[in-house]
Amino acid sequence: MTKLRIDLFSGTLEVDGEEGFVRSVYDDFKDQLLKVRGGTAAQTGLNVPATTSETAAPEETPSVKPPKPVRVGSRSRGAAGLALSKDLDLSATANDLDLGDFYAAKSPQSAMERNAVFVYYLQRIAGISRITINHVYTCYKYVNVKYPNALKQSLADTSSRKNWLNTSSFDDIQLSAAGENYVEHDLPGR
Repeated sequence: MTKLRIDLFSGTLEVDGEEGFVRSVYDDFKDQLLKVRGGTAAQTGLNVPATTSETAAPEETPSVKPPKPVRVGSRSRGAAGLALSKDLDLSATANDLDLGDFYAAKSPQSAMERNAVFVYYLQRIAGISRITINHVYTCYKYVNVKYPNALKQSLADTSSRKNWLNTSSFDDIQLSAAGENYVEHDLPGR
């Protein structure tokens, strides 16, 4: 009986069986590894000795690293999943005040302040009844200001840390009384 044991830093592949079977498993494994790594056994540092009965399988040198695991179902970051609300008109022709002018007058300094200003504008000036993350994203793009890398988390933080927003539903973000008071009385302008 022949044994094959490959660790590749705890990726572990153990095979016991007839020499032909173990050799075929090893050859298949080696071919798959070479496809991932690109190259030949010599280029990857694999020692490929002839298989003999009752011997441990080929050993790998530390220069061979296992492929990095692929995260499936990880949270999306950045603009992934974000889209401009094309039907949203933030200009003075559609509203009493252009978002750019309102933003400049309030001059928010942090992402949380910007989130509150945008939701205030969307709810109180533009009259949007169900504000979504895409509405807020559109506001950031409209005033040409860098949006937070994790916009959803930024909105949640504005809600939990400052209590300026209600984000119990990200399909219906609302301005709280504290947020309304902050934008109207604590930020400069209007």
